[in-house]
Amino acid sequence: MLQVDAVSAVEPGDITDDDARCAGAPSADTVRSRLREDPSLTTYRVELSWAGPDPRAALRSDAELSDDDVRAIDDRLARLDRASSHGWWTMAVLDVIRRRPATRAADLAG
Repeated sequence: MLQVDAVSAVEPGDITDDDARCAGAPSADTVRSRLREDPSLTTYRVELSWAGPDPRAALRSDAELSDDDVRAIDDRLARLDRASSHGWWTMAVLDVIRRRPATRAADLAG
């Protein structure tokens, strides 16, 4: 998990090579080359830190569901389907996930 520690406006010219390396870039020039060309847009420095392990990791290893858990999930999925302007979709999406386990959502979306 990541924690946002600070967000501040920064002048692109004030970005240092150390800042760039902290962001995973080789140099400040590399960072500046990736910024939008419109100088009227503000550039922000976002400082992050590690906030601990992702609690979902423990959840995904626990597949035990009670009958009440299953009913609650079914009810929520049915509500999502009823509220959708596209009709019943939740089971189709869950089937795609079932057929491609451990696949990133962005990769499944296609």
